[in-house]
Amino acid sequence: MTLRLDKLLVDRGIGSRKDVRRLCKRGEVTVDGEAVHDFSTHVSPDADVRVEGEPVLAQALLIKWHKPAGVLTSMGDPMGRASLTDAGPQGLPPGYHPVGRLDADTTGLLLFSRDGA
Repeated sequence: MTLRLDKLLVDRGIGSRKDVRRLCKRGEVTVDGEAVHDFSTHVSPDADVRVEGEPVLAQALLIKWHKPAGVLTSMGDPMGRASLTDAGPQGLPPGYHPVGRLDADTTGLLLFSRDGA
């Protein structure tokens, strides 16, 4: 099974398809040591893919976090209450969003996913 290089890089959190295509055109993406300028190249998910010399590793599909009481299950609140942006998991990579909702006063497991479907 192979994937298009731009899709693989987007799935691994490098940026949008537009960002990834720009990186490829500038020659900043290598696959198994060879610079790849064509973002539509098909690569194996096991290939050694690097951007600007740094390895691009697969990200977890789900991240789990124990939500404390008093935190809204929202990425922001116009009323200034504590939200996931303020009190959520530290170092949450871009593209992850909460799955479901918990009341502000509820504690418990909250999942974050990067899979929009």
